[in-house]
Amino acid sequence: MKAFAIPTKFAVFALALLAASVLNLQAQPKNVSAKVRAVRGTAKYSENGSWHNLRVNDVLQTGSVIETGPESTVDLFINNSVIRITPDTVFGLNKALATDTGSETVTDTELYLKSGRILGNVKKLAAASKYQIKTPNGVTGIRGTEFDIEYLSGPNGNKLTVRSVNGTLLGSGANSQGQIQTAVINTGQSWSPDEGVRPTPPNVTLPIPPFDVEGGFTPPIPVPGPVIYVEPNLGSGQSPFSPN
Repeated sequence: MKAFAIPTKFAVFALALLAASVLNLQAQPKNVSAKVRAVRGTAKYSENGSWHNLRVNDVLQTGSVIETGPESTVDLFINNSVIRITPDTVFGLNKALATDTGSETVTDTELYLKSGRILGNVKKLAAASKYQIKTPNGVTGIRGTEFDIEYLSGPNGNKLTVRSVNGTLLGSGANSQGQIQTAVINTGQSWSPDEGVRPTPPNVTLPIPPFDVEGGFTPPIPVPGPVIYVEPNLGSGQSPFSPN
């Protein structure tokens, strides 16, 4: 019996096709979930329009919304970043993707601060990665940065404040006249669409949640009032609002 011989050109083509298929599989973006690592006080999250108590170790998918109560904080780990949600804040997970290119992991993260204040610590990103924090009147681009972003509504209008604790941020937002303003915010600077870039006043920025040696983060800073840690539970949900 003669052995079946595969033509050399065909073999090379087949190997190239296989390699391309493997690379294509590696390059497919995958949804990334957020994990709740700490809860102090009371907080809840939405799931298909229904609200549930938020618990340590909950895993939240994109579309979820978190709301913190008075004197309460929540820490999340998502796409190689730590986000601390401060009291009386409404915060949404719009998008979290990760793509394995074979040589690095490219991430695409979009979070939504509807109202309140968040603190963040984002590790250095791959060059092609994107990390954005959106608010009702603006967006902040982040690259391996420690930041403090606040969006407040009041009788005199809405106010967006972006603070860089360490690193550079790119801010864009509408001022009170509806004009789009942009800025580069460096370490120690604050920016708002109406006031522009200025030095951050002393004692304004809250402590940024640091990463620990295992890539997670340390327990949250103390806040006034009772401290409640709840038992693990799993859940995910869709956002009840549609940010612009």
